[in-house]
Amino acid sequence: MQRPTPILVGVTGGIGAGKSVVCRIAALQGLPLYDCDIEARRIMDSDMRIKQTLAQIAGQEVLRPDGEIDRLLLAKHLFADADVRRRVNELVHVAVRSHLAEWVASLSAPAALVESAILYTSGLDRMVDSIWLVDAPEQVRIDRVMKRSALTAEQVKARIEAQRREFESLPAEKVSLVSNDGLHPLLPQIEFLLNTILNTHA
Repeated sequence: MQRPTPILVGVTGGIGAGKSVVCRIAALQGLPLYDCDIEARRIMDSDMRIKQTLAQIAGQEVLRPDGEIDRLLLAKHLFADADVRRRVNELVHVAVRSHLAEWVASLSAPAALVESAILYTSGLDRMVDSIWLVDAPEQVRIDRVMKRSALTAEQVKARIEAQRREFESLPAEKVSLVSNDGLHPLLPQIEFLLNTILNTHA
């Protein structure tokens, strides 16, 4: 008998919104978590085919003599050349989508989380059944980021603005907001959304 496919919940949000906090709380409720940033890095570090394709796109110098990726040099190429950035991103996005599909197929849980800041850009918005968009007032986000980094308020504002289109492009019918403003407890919101999803897909 084929096991049922888990309900996939994409968790996303801009800088300082707190999507990782929401994921950690939800994972404590027993939900498996797929962290796209961590998995993308692992895939890039372990898949020789991807490394060779990266070198073809960005230049052989992005691979060090030991075969490891020179991430600082790769980042310079990505920022300097929009076409290189597009091709590298697509390479990684395809690999992550494929790996995610394999991961989901191995699960026995009724639902699972997919954490990504770029659900729309990566095409993962089409793979998930529901999207939790974590948000907080802009000043709260700015204060959070400034406390944990060397960024100025203006730099944080610029990143918030640069990310805005990513979230505006998400399929509205899938999106539920999670308020991480420090005033509304997260756990009741997560439990409500999770129960709603499980009941809807029952």
